[in-house]
Amino acid sequence: MLATLELTDGMMVMVQTGRQGLTGIRWSTPFVDRLNIETDREGVTSGLSLKQTSFAEFDPRYHRDGRNQFVAKDHALRIVSGSLEEHQQRFEATVDQLLADGTLKRSELPAFEDLLTAMTALAASEEVCFDRFIDFHRYRRFSDFLCDWQAEKGKAAGERALDLAHQKPALEIAFSTLVEFGIFGEMEPAGRL
Repeated sequence: MLATLELTDGMMVMVQTGRQGLTGIRWSTPFVDRLNIETDREGVTSGLSLKQTSFAEFDPRYHRDGRNQFVAKDHALRIVSGSLEEHQQRFEATVDQLLADGTLKRSELPAFEDLLTAMTALAASEEVCFDRFIDFHRYRRFSDFLCDWQAEKGKAAGERALDLAHQKPALEIAFSTLVEFGIFGEMEPAGRL
């Protein structure tokens, strides 16, 4: 889904910045900014920058993974989303569907949102990897997932992650996690929760 994102100058985007080190790129947590696109005489993108954030300009020779990730020397920029309003609507619709089909109980909703926030904070700090931690698709009930979360990470890790996560708006972090796990998006469906 991210590789097909059409970038336009001044677009409001959710982005992650990062630095390349010995073990790869260390990404920050997502934040919102406006994209500035530089083009050459032929109209080809020659650089990207953020309007509210000091960051490196980008050499197209270092572009990777289509349109969503750009690397220049030891700096990197990843476009997570270019349509925040659309994702907010899809997030709300997804949660409504989970409630409607009984997968998620209304009493579990606050914990569900807190867990999404905590998982994102943990992943952003590289304490846990998205694709190795929990596969949402194998759970039929949220309560089963909750048990695994508590058993896997423990009380201390969860509380510390929530402290980190409260530095960012909960909705922005939650929907970025849902995108990563393919709960919504244009990924091949592998069953539901």
